[in-house]
Amino acid sequence: MAVHLYPRPRDYTRGTFKFTSTPYGNKPRREDLIATVRRGVTGTSMPRFNRISDKEVSAVVDYVMVLAQRGELEFQLAMEADASEELDPEYVPEFVEDVVNRWDSAKSSLTQPMTPQPELTAERAKLGRIAFLSKGCNKCHGDDGRGHTKDNIGKDSWGFTTRAADLTSGMLHGGQDPVDIYRRIMNGINGTPMPGFKNALQKEPETIWDLVAYVLEVSNRRRFGEKIPAGLMKPYDTAANAAVDQTDGE
Repeated sequence: MAVHLYPRPRDYTRGTFKFTSTPYGNKPRREDLIATVRRGVTGTSMPRFNRISDKEVSAVVDYVMVLAQRGELEFQLAMEADASEELDPEYVPEFVEDVVNRWDSAKSSLTQPMTPQPELTAERAKLGRIAFLSKGCNKCHGDDGRGHTKDNIGKDSWGFTTRAADLTSGMLHGGQDPVDIYRRIMNGINGTPMPGFKNALQKEPETIWDLVAYVLEVSNRRRFGEKIPAGLMKPYDTAANAAVDQTDGE
């Protein structure tokens, strides 16, 4: 059913997970996978599984991690065999160790905000809008946050067409809590064109919280009864593109 779903379900075998609490390019922490299972991914076909036991969730996450690690190992071995035109079995344990070490290092790679979370006031949201427009966020998300721009199209790591999110939908795939949004801005989103802004904002860390305040304001407008202009329809080249298109990036 994957080809009929929007966005497509995740291919675990590349070991890439979009919504993590670790820096860009790192593996997720076990807690990240548990959180995704528990809360689901708002705005997609991935439901929340908040009525099953902790033991069952833990078992599902164990299996997902096995699928991801096995897929990574198989991919690396295939690449090595293709490059060397052979695969010496003696080197297989080194590849296994490499995969395991990357997952183990994620356990101690939790991204902590550079400054404590402040009160996310309307004034901060105004500053966040200024940063949103000046730091390049609007290139893909649009000046109004709806993502209706000509630059809002790309490819993800799985080879599918992807777009930055319509923030006004109120459906933030990586979580609704301020710290979730902070990590999306600071780290970027694995497997997508959404970059991280840690380096760009290293000398102005409070700007990240300003952006968080603005994203929360924009994403809650519909909940507060504010009418959002219709805007332009997102263009698709073909019907086939529409079938596999994905919306990413918070």
